[in-house]
Amino acid sequence: MANDRDTTSAGGPIALTARLIPLLPRLALAMSRAGYRQLREITGLDYSLIDYQGVLTAGTRFALAWWLEPVRALEAQIGLVARSISLFEQYLAGSEFEAARSGADKRFLDRAWSEDPVLVIAKEFYLLQAEWLMAQIRDCAALDDHEKQKLAFYTRQLLCALAPSNVPLINPKVRARALETHGESLIGGLENLVHDLEQGSGLLPITQNDPRAFEIGRNLAITAGKVVYRNDLMELIQYAPRTETVFRTPLLFVPPWINKYYILDLQPENSLFRWLIEQGHTVFVVSWVNPSEHHARALSTIFARVRWRPSILYGG
Repeated sequence: MANDRDTTSAGGPIALTARLIPLLPRLALAMSRAGYRQLREITGLDYSLIDYQGVLTAGTRFALAWWLEPVRALEAQIGLVARSISLFEQYLAGSEFEAARSGADKRFLDRAWSEDPVLVIAKEFYLLQAEWLMAQIRDCAALDDHEKQKLAFYTRQLLCALAPSNVPLINPKVRARALETHGESLIGGLENLVHDLEQGSGLLPITQNDPRAFEIGRNLAITAGKVVYRNDLMELIQYAPRTETVFRTPLLFVPPWINKYYILDLQPENSLFRWLIEQGHTVFVVSWVNPSEHHARALSTIFARVRWRPSILYGG
């Protein structure tokens, strides 16, 4: 039977294959480079984002405790096997699984996770294994409370990454979207992954927005102003009023360092700065510089001076 669908169209098999083939070598190269950068951070003892040494120490002590307590380890594994067999027997008998375990889990809110037999058993086995592993960490007598919290935190991140909801061929929403777009969504997701790997430096920073979606004057910093003062840390921007009479006292906005001033000046219909100058206010706002290594060195110098001159802090 002839296929009515145009295979050369944007979402056709030929077009998708043409986009997929160049991505594969780029993906392999980007993954190798990302792995090299990750290894370099670990071996270079860069603990700025992840406490590699602390996690490795806690994990080593956790594993050593299993070797030194073989009876306890055997009992824990027997318990896991027994619970797994019981779960599988419930599945074969068509019994209802305990809803409390996954009912509030946002990863499994789709009805398919409770109705599709394959998804149900995949979800339940995953949750069982994850709960068991976290319980072993909590009950490990060889770790102190801080080590337990640290190891549990990073273990939880790993378990979340390995959840069946993150497997494209299993996740019902991903499958439905892929069928709806004839595979276009999968290719687009792969392109995003390759982009993040290629743009990443050290750890993999995930792009959280489309950098091409914003344009100064259209949906970002739409109100015209001028810089009236500048130093190494900030710029002072002035917005002149647009009325014949103006208020005598100007307004000064000092945003937190982590925020950008233009959060109050995104679009004409909700720009606070535009509204204020149309009401006759003179507005000044501080625009902080993006901190760099230069600022880190400057702060280190200041702290070093303070350390040698405690009278600055204590007035003595």
